[in-house]
Amino acid sequence: MNESEEMLHRRVDEVLYYQWDPIGISKSAWSREEYQSYLPMVFKLLLLHDTATDIADYLNTISTQAMGLNSNIEHDSAIAEFLIELKEVYLQ
Repeated sequence: MNESEEMLHRRVDEVLYYQWDPIGISKSAWSREEYQSYLPMVFKLLLLHDTATDIADYLNTISTQAMGLNSNIEHDSAIAEFLIELKEVYLQ
């Protein structure tokens, strides 16, 4: 990974924890690693795609199938769009 990709990777981790946060744990100090297992796939999808659809679908699948939550595709889509914007900033 080059320096720009490393910076983007860190930002994606922060976005998953502080903004996506489907189970609402970002306000607690004990759970910082909670979403890091999803980071590699989200980052890979971000590098491979220029649209948010696949990222939003993946985030929705995690929250509904892995976490058993109700679908919130609007939120997942907004997060995915934000990640695409970050990619454009960091990897111009």
